[in-house]
Amino acid sequence: MNSLVALPIAGALPVSSPAISVSLSSEDPINYAAILARFEQVVEDLRTRYVSDDFKLDEAAAARALLYFRHMTEGARMTMPNGRMPWIS
Repeated sequence: MNSLVALPIAGALPVSSPAISVSLSSEDPINYAAILARFEQVVEDLRTRYVSDDFKLDEAAAARALLYFRHMTEGARMTMPNGRMPWIS
């Protein structure tokens, strides 16, 4: 059974940090090409490596996520012209 594990780790995040606000500004665009490359690597690893006896990659969800990042890498909008989001089931 796949499940998330809660770890007893607490972290503090400053409420007003110049470093965080600068990194999230509109002048620092998201690098979707880098995200896509890393996600493709993760999906390939999950397909080809042992995770656990009961782990099975949700291929349909992986395909939708890959489609989303490919569209975003190409500069596509969040929705297609017909209003659909093909990466959402």
